[in-house]
Amino acid sequence: VGRFYLAEVAFKQSLNSYVNNLGLETYNHQKDAIALNPWLDRYHAAFSNTSLTLANGLAGKKELTDDDKQNIPKLTQQAIEEAKLATLLYPTNVANWDNLVRIYSSLMTYAKGADEWAIESSRQRLALDPLNPQARLNLGGLYLALKQYENAEKLFREAIMLKPDFANSYYNLAIVLKNEKKYSDSYAAYQKVLQLIEKGSE
Repeated sequence: VGRFYLAEVAFKQSLNSYVNNLGLETYNHQKDAIALNPWLDRYHAAFSNTSLTLANGLAGKKELTDDDKQNIPKLTQQAIEEAKLATLLYPTNVANWDNLVRIYSSLMTYAKGADEWAIESSRQRLALDPLNPQARLNLGGLYLALKQYENAEKLFREAIMLKPDFANSYYNLAIVLKNEKKYSDSYAAYQKVLQLIEKGSE
């Protein structure tokens, strides 16, 4: 019980550090929380995001040191492993799968196989919540990014069936149809978007 309490204290400190934009302190406090209580999925999910944020921060530097070049892939791999561990600890928590999908999706442009893992994780997430139109929209978005237009169109249409007033589904469907050169259908989908959004809104 004492370890679990101290883990919560460390995690709370990590959140305070995060709010104050103290990346390294956030990282260290979360690492302490996991060392004290490695069985709580939300610690690992948070740690995965912190690791990826630090990796992106290092990658964005103009001049990379040798340590930076070594730490970027380590932090990236750690982000993936921690996110996967969160899904293993609490496999029915859709938030954990959403987190894993986000991490794989952010790596698709430069990490081999990340696109396949992103799709597989998104399918797992969809299986847990099959009536959620946003889950279908997200998976369709991955297919759209990979130019797998037929799969994307199918998912966007399913999202519309589940929620007919979901403007974002029509918007993404319009993009897919445009890429498939189905211009009249794309135009109709765009018109539906305009009907669903508030007139004069951004």
